[in-house]
Amino acid sequence: MDIFEYIAVLTSIIIGLGITQLLRGLARLIQNPDHYRVYWVHLLWVATMFFNMVFWWWWEFRLDDIQTWTFLLYAFVVFYAFVFYLACALLFPENISDYDGFEDYFYSRRRWFFGLLAFSLLLDVGDSMLKGHEHFHSMGAEYLVATSAK
Repeated sequence: MDIFEYIAVLTSIIIGLGITQLLRGLARLIQNPDHYRVYWVHLLWVATMFFNMVFWWWWEFRLDDIQTWTFLLYAFVVFYAFVFYLACALLFPENISDYDGFEDYFYSRRRWFFGLLAFSLLLDVGDSMLKGHEHFHSMGAEYLVATSAK
C-alpha cells in the first residue's frame, strides 16, 4: 500500500461514520414515527449531505495523482472529511428531547450547520488546488462562481 491508500482508508472511515450517522437517524425516524416530529427541510439537508459525502469520497480518488504527501496535506484531507462528519452529527444528534421536533432543533443549530457547509466550500477550493493546477484550471471560472454562489 502506498500512502494515498492509507489516507483513503482513514477518510473512508470518517465519511462512512457520517453516512452511518445519517442512515441511523433516518432509521430512528422510521422506527419511531410518533416519537419525532419530522421536518421536510431537515430531511432535504440529510439527503444533500448524503450525496455530498458520496461524491466527495468519489472525487478524492483524484488525490492519487499526488506524488509527495506531507503531513500538512494529510491533515488537510482528514480535516475536510471531519467537517462533513461534524455536519452530519449536527443533523442527527443523540438526543433532541429538549426541542420540539427536528424543525426546532434544526433552526437552533442552523448557524453551526451552515457555517460548516460554508467552510467546506472553502476547503473544496483548497482540495481542488491540491489535485493540481491543471485540474483546478480545467474546471474554469464557472467552478469558482458556482462555489462562491452556494
